[in-house]
Amino acid sequence: MKRKHALMLGAAGLALDLPAPDTCRSSDAQVEADPAAGTAEPIELVEAGDVTLLASDTVTPLVPHAFPTVGNFASGVLYATRDRASAALPAAERYVLTATGSETVPALRVAADAPSTPEAVEVAGIPLREVAEVRVSQGVELAWVPGDATDTVYAELLAYDGSPSVICTFHDEAGAGLVPEGAFAGTGAGRVALHRVRTRAFESSEMRFDFQVGAPVEFAK
Repeated sequence: MKRKHALMLGAAGLALDLPAPDTCRSSDAQVEADPAAGTAEPIELVEAGDVTLLASDTVTPLVPHAFPTVGNFASGVLYATRDRASAALPAAERYVLTATGSETVPALRVAADAPSTPEAVEVAGIPLREVAEVRVSQGVELAWVPGDATDTVYAELLAYDGSPSVICTFHDEAGAGLVPEGAFAGTGAGRVALHRVRTRAFESSEMRFDFQVGAPVEFAK
């Protein structure tokens, strides 16, 4: 069942398959799973009634959107904000998710504290917003204000030249990480982003937060 869930989320672009801490993975190294593999029956994402998020005294309704059906593998609905934007979802706030339930899904109420957005992010000792050029031939040093030991930070390097992007995962409490020399081959215009991820598991559900800070850069050898 876990494999089915992973394939289903991957088909919707919602999966988060990070490499082990202090390692990196390029996009061309990710094995693309066959959505039909290992599934005896198709999966249907069913409606859960009225779904809302409460954060910072603001209630944000989540509405069902059609799931991007992949063959006969999965279909149904995904819940998101009306315009699928995240502006109404602040960092470092307590979130309460409620669902009234339906004929097939019981009512749900879970709560968790979201992490803060990564702060004081530096690339090679320069504040991220001031970085003009990133030299990848010598490795890329990253730094940030350390966070919770249960959280994970991952860096994302993307060049617009068509070369594979790279994701590197680090322990949040370390406050620093290194993209090794040779891990990324992109050149020219691109983007560097640092994400902070927090996952909280409940008896029948899971909440995952992903807040990022990023900036456009020029990559050079």
